[in-house]
Amino acid sequence: MIKRILSVISAAALLSSPAAVFAETNNDISILVNGTKIETDTAPVIINGRTMVPVRAIAENLGCDVIWDETDQGIIVCRDFHLYTFWIGYDTSFDIYDNAVVLENTYSLESAPIIINDRTMLPVRAVAEMMNAEVGWDDATRTVSINVEQSEPYDYSAFTDSITTYESALYSERDKYKALALGSADTVTGCIVLETGETMDFVLYPEFAEQTVNNFISLAKSGFYNNTIFHRVIEDFVIQGGGFFKSGDDIITKEADTIRGEFLANGYINFLPHTAGALSMARTNDPDSASSQFFICDGACPSLNGQYAVFGYVLDSGELIHELASAETDENDMPLNSVAIKEIIIN
Repeated sequence: MIKRILSVISAAALLSSPAAVFAETNNDISILVNGTKIETDTAPVIINGRTMVPVRAIAENLGCDVIWDETDQGIIVCRDFHLYTFWIGYDTSFDIYDNAVVLENTYSLESAPIIINDRTMLPVRAVAEMMNAEVGWDDATRTVSINVEQSEPYDYSAFTDSITTYESALYSERDKYKALALGSADTVTGCIVLETGETMDFVLYPEFAEQTVNNFISLAKSGFYNNTIFHRVIEDFVIQGGGFFKSGDDIITKEADTIRGEFLANGYINFLPHTAGALSMARTNDPDSASSQFFICDGACPSLNGQYAVFGYVLDSGELIHELASAETDENDMPLNSVAIKEIIIN
């Protein structure tokens, strides 16, 4: 879900602004963080009714590090291993987390990051709310007060190259992820029908894992998955299917081609997380060995993020997924009483 922030988050170093900005300088505005006044070398300004200050002044007082990518005019505010990414003139920012391999949150900004007087400016309330801070305004004293739980400062300088690599990757795909957050990304819908009559509706995202989605659709439409079972189930982890008939016969090696592994560790830009209900491709140690076997997450599986290709999500079937994942199994995690997939329907 996209998050609405009151204004822009920005950050960075010294630059020249390419465009004129209408701003009102306010030397009488004070900024307090946990009761301590912030001193800045540039006075706060009001833009679109928002109080804005230089990024480093506010970020560093909130225990953040700031990295600037001049190539993309990209800004990364690092805090508690969250990377908040922004770009000058762009109205959407992203929070990538878990070693920078998944998209945690998307934020819609009322004003894009901007540079004034050789300083990159950000609205105080916006950045504070992203850090889960409480923000107040005292009109009588013209004071912004921020109360936030301080985190231990961490030096991210050793990771600057890798951090900017993730930022640049997201930059190249940012409009797709913006559309995803707004609910306007291209999708394909369908349904897994079990032999019991129960169903699991799903949505696929071809823009983020095109070859994987096309492979899954082709196999489903061909009837490949008909009468196959969830042959590996682990409670609070995954249910895996697409490889065996109920008789135990393996259908994979002879009948399904392998596809490219569309995940970050394999050099492919896919920040989709393994949250509950995620549809993802199983594989061997070879990153390009996925074929027809897929799995569905029974709860969040962060250990899989960036290592396997998420290509869609099962909707509103958490109880059914957990029921299947909780089945009694043998030593190979195969259910003693397996449930077959009658068919997979693509709408």
